[in-house]
Amino acid sequence: MTTTLGLLLFGVGLGVLGPRRLERSSWLTRSPLLGILAWLTLSLTVFVSFVWAGVTVAAHAMPDGGWLGSAVHACSVLLSEEGVWKQSPVIPALGAALSFGAVGALFGAVQIARRRERSQLRRKRDLLEVVCAPHSEPDVMVLEHHVPSVFCLPGGRGASVVVSRGALDCLSESQLQQVLAHERAHLASRHHLILRWADAFAVVLRGRLGSAQARIRIAELVEMHADDAAGRHNRRDLAEAVIALAGGAHPTGALGAGGSALSRVRRLTAPVKPISQVARGGILLSLLTMVLAPGIIALTPGLSAIFVDACPFFF
Repeated sequence: MTTTLGLLLFGVGLGVLGPRRLERSSWLTRSPLLGILAWLTLSLTVFVSFVWAGVTVAAHAMPDGGWLGSAVHACSVLLSEEGVWKQSPVIPALGAALSFGAVGALFGAVQIARRRERSQLRRKRDLLEVVCAPHSEPDVMVLEHHVPSVFCLPGGRGASVVVSRGALDCLSESQLQQVLAHERAHLASRHHLILRWADAFAVVLRGRLGSAQARIRIAELVEMHADDAAGRHNRRDLAEAVIALAGGAHPTGALGAGGSALSRVRRLTAPVKPISQVARGGILLSLLTMVLAPGIIALTPGLSAIFVDACPFFF
């Protein structure tokens, strides 16, 4: 019981306090890729905490024999001491249902989103091939529309960038090339897959415990990551292009160049101090510790039981 409650409290506490801590961290925008990893790790750790909580309850049904059985069974030794729970298979069954159900729901949400995106993108691509004019660059299509808009449609070899006639009219050649590089960075980095997993965590956690906030922040950070890839040498032109495209819309499932305009323009026009290698290593170590913490909490009682038997002198 103690281990299960500890995991539940850890997951809830991390989901409540973690987003507040990340919101106050300036390094997220200085290194968008690290920021994306941090928000995804936060959602993953909250999710894994609840899965491990179910595992510790289900472990009650494990036979107390052999080193594996002893280790897993010891995780719920306090639970086993409850007479009613010890005799009834209902509680372990509920724990197993919680764990397997949560994992199944997560991967189910990812697959449903994948199929929906593929269906939507296929319809949009078929429509755009009819209404769009060819461009001098083979992966670019020109949409005959007066509103300035640039977006990309992911899809492996069929990935493409769509530029509206309004965008061609208002952007200089240098600005256009910066925007195209931004969209190609989205495609090369497979940002749509990152957003798909962020969506899945938000669905499974019902938008609570920071999952909805993580989805919003990750959507902003993927734009900044694409900005960094595109604007290494001409950030001012990219900033001006972002302003010009700020009001443009893009279809569902596409990644547009005008999203999160204000924060991106500020970041593009101000010098960004890079994160040192030492700080980067510390952040990665912290994230690794965070995602491993639920497993450590769950297995500590069982591992302690093994070491008590093996090395009684030290315990």
